[in-house]
Amino acid sequence: MRISISFLSIVLLLTVLTACGRKQERQQAQPAPKDTVAVVKRPVPPTPPPEPPKPAVVPKRLAKPVAKKGSIKEEDLPRYVQALQPKIQRLYKSKSQIVPMQGSVRIAVVFASSGDVKSVKITPDEKSSFTDAFLKEVEDIVVAWHLDVEKEMDYSFRMSFYQ
Repeated sequence: MRISISFLSIVLLLTVLTACGRKQERQQAQPAPKDTVAVVKRPVPPTPPPEPPKPAVVPKRLAKPVAKKGSIKEEDLPRYVQALQPKIQRLYKSKSQIVPMQGSVRIAVVFASSGDVKSVKITPDEKSSFTDAFLKEVEDIVVAWHLDVEKEMDYSFRMSFYQ
């Protein structure tokens, strides 16, 4: 079997191939179908600066009591003094990391009618071990307290410090 290719066959083949090439060019030039989504890049607006942090809400039971001048009565004094004690606790935590200390102290305070601290006496329990510097700083903290008491008042309380 012999295959012979005639001139007419070659022309026909070239015509078909040319037609196919033009069809591909037309398909590439056609716009995208209507159901296709076009992606358009737009500039992104700048991000607004972050809001400043909001102040923490202190629960009412931990909030420092606020009193009007001369309005603290003797029966309310423990609540006001208790609100001032965390500063002493923080002092103990920082100082006891440097020098180990532990035990309990009794603090006796006399408030003048002006609200200032008239006197402070700090007495450590006999099994306690505190540095003199720590006890002096506790005294300095208590002396700085000011409570608007209605009259001169004495108040004594105990604080325990353990790791």
